[in-house]
Amino acid sequence: PAYTAIASIYVRQVADKFGFETSDLELIVKSVIEAVTNVILHAFEPTEKASVEIACERVPLGLKITVRDKGLPFDPAQVPECPFPEQARKSYVPGCGLFVMKIRLDYFFFFFSTSSFLFPDSFARTSL
Repeated sequence: PAYTAIASIYVRQVADKFGFETSDLELIVKSVIEAVTNVILHAFEPTEKASVEIACERVPLGLKITVRDKGLPFDPAQVPECPFPEQARKSYVPGCGLFVMKIRLDYFFFFFSTSSFLFPDSFARTSL
């Protein structure tokens, strides 16, 4: 969806100001695009006008990003398992977005219609 471009520009600029390296910026942006895309596709009816709030917050451990909507509640326990986890670690696989976000991020949680994730200052994820 087109609105993910706006979200990615905002988050990239904030993370860049906080000093994250280029490789980390890409991971941060991809994660936010995934979260916003899921909200747009699954939280609202196709013709429904709605908004998504994206907040970036400097916290002691690094950067906390929250994506909040007022759409349908989301229960991650209801999401089917990723059918091809090894392939999803390397490239896009439909239906594996939540799985990829969980393996990419150090801290990730859902609360009703809000998802939050934390990117520590010392971002040390191994390559996927």
